[in-house]
Amino acid sequence: MPSSTRSFSERVRRNHALEHATLHVLARDLPNLSLVGRSDWRGFLLYGEVPTDALKRAVREAHQRLEAGQKALAVHPRCGTNLAVAVVLSGAAMMLGMLAGTGDRRRRWPVTLAALAGALTLARPLGPEVQRRMTTDPDMAGVAIGPITATGRGMRQVHRVEIEHTK
Repeated sequence: MPSSTRSFSERVRRNHALEHATLHVLARDLPNLSLVGRSDWRGFLLYGEVPTDALKRAVREAHQRLEAGQKALAVHPRCGTNLAVAVVLSGAAMMLGMLAGTGDRRRRWPVTLAALAGALTLARPLGPEVQRRMTTDPDMAGVAIGPITATGRGMRQVHRVEIEHTK
């Protein structure tokens, strides 16, 4: 593990931001690309068929753009955080709706459906906000791109992007 005073969560959040920024750049350059990403404290993984050279260029550009202050790249519309927020809000709405009509069972379903609709409506803007404030950090100070390696072929291809944290 590289020496750094940065905490585990700080590393993951910055790696997650760079993953998202990389996906934005790749989507611009290769619009029909289908990838899944997963960040951890060492960097991130991309699952799916992408040329390694294109990925290397995209990671470098994404890093430069985040360093230049393009923070919006750290938020991605298809991030799992958006889904997690929707699930948590929907679960809470379901529980509240079912508890609200304790006296009359016929009231439970309309209240529950209204609560679910509200939860899903709220989840749409809240998911990206949770990404901005909690699951990503676009600050690239002390962040350097390490080796990028590929294993597998075709749809079973996996790229590992190592990220070094020096501060």
